[in-house]
Amino acid sequence: MEIQATYYHAGFNFLEEAAANNIGNTIVVLSHLVQLVDNDIPEWTDLLNIAQDLVDPSESILVDSGIEYLIPLPKPISQNYWTYTGSLTRPPCTGNVRWIISEDSLAISKQQVQSFLSFLVRIIVFIELIAINEH
Repeated sequence: MEIQATYYHAGFNFLEEAAANNIGNTIVVLSHLVQLVDNDIPEWTDLLNIAQDLVDPSESILVDSGIEYLIPLPKPISQNYWTYTGSLTRPPCTGNVRWIISEDSLAISKQQVQSFLSFLVRIIVFIELIAINEH
């Protein structure tokens, strides 16, 4: 499993807006591999509890607990990373995106992965219901 944290220039309100105006270094993706462990990681528990309140996938939530662990920003960037210019992995698949791939992995428990997958299934079903209702 991999975690991708996508950052975009503060001059834009949404990722789609940044993608439409991407002229270089507007979008950065920080990527971490995830290692499965036996015990729950408290920061994941906090985030999953907050995420359960989301109904509409276009909603935003303010996360003020554990985010530094889950999406660690380079502090400063050590020698343990790779970087390249690529594209977003989801539509609109905009190019000219700076990728930073961390050599360090993040830990998550097997139970927390199951909770995360159930959350994703709920969001996907919600999106499909919207699509059906719009036609």
